[in-house]
Amino acid sequence: MSERWLPNFLCSSYSRSARFFIMDVLYTSGIRFAETLQVHLSGLEHFWLWASFLGDPKCIFIVYFPLTYFLDQKVGVKVLWLGLISEWLNIVCKWFLFGERPFWWVFESGFSSKEEVLLHQFPATCETGPGIGLGWLLESRIPLERKLSFYLWTALSLYLSTMMTYWALLTLGVDLNWSITLATKWCANPSWIRMETRPFSSLCRDVATVLGLGLALHSSYYTQLKGKRLSWPQRTCCAGLALVVLQLLSEAVEPQDVALWYGLSFVKYATFPWVVVALLPKAVSMAISKATQPHKD
Repeated sequence: MSERWLPNFLCSSYSRSARFFIMDVLYTSGIRFAETLQVHLSGLEHFWLWASFLGDPKCIFIVYFPLTYFLDQKVGVKVLWLGLISEWLNIVCKWFLFGERPFWWVFESGFSSKEEVLLHQFPATCETGPGIGLGWLLESRIPLERKLSFYLWTALSLYLSTMMTYWALLTLGVDLNWSITLATKWCANPSWIRMETRPFSSLCRDVATVLGLGLALHSSYYTQLKGKRLSWPQRTCCAGLALVVLQLLSEAVEPQDVALWYGLSFVKYATFPWVVVALLPKAVSMAISKATQPHKD
């Protein structure tokens, strides 16, 4: 990445040059691989876009969590915890790694002026956060059902630790908006710049999900169904409904005002666990119970 985004104490020494050389080799290889896919497998464009969607961290909350939860409740909760903690670690660590995105690196590095670049941009590629992900967090001990205070303190801890890291880096002179600046500058279509790709949108999503999960597991609906095992037809119905409802809620109302956007996003993701864990199982159970009741003459 360009040195102007780094604080002075990181802009010197041999390690800096070595780091940039290694990363440039990786970025170049990635660019060429992406070009090969786009040029020689152009007919699979929709497949790759769909694969990109399934790799979006948002899918942890609206696809993988509900599907795994209705297969096995404990596994579903573990998937949700692993996803949100992994995403939270990505937020913090990417601030230290200064990873590039291909669509701006080809221009900022001067690569496009030296060699022909056939790389095409899409809405999914115009992410505003730094690159270089950490992948999945491998963790064997995942909290399942705890007291409500545990979820409140966990949500608060995630928020405060992230904000402390953010302000500490700002104090040291690190420009943490560098990736947003480059994404806005080099994205082919300004309308492809999405708020949900910003680091703080991930933090909002993770904190809201922890809080929402705690409230859902202590709700009256969940308590009433606790110990009752849904049949496979009921689980299938719940899973299908969850995919539709969560997707609709996820895409519903995208305000332009930043504060409103974050506020609505927080409410959405705090609601998602309750919809999956409590609302839909309760609604399906009531509907089937009512349908199987004998009718009075």
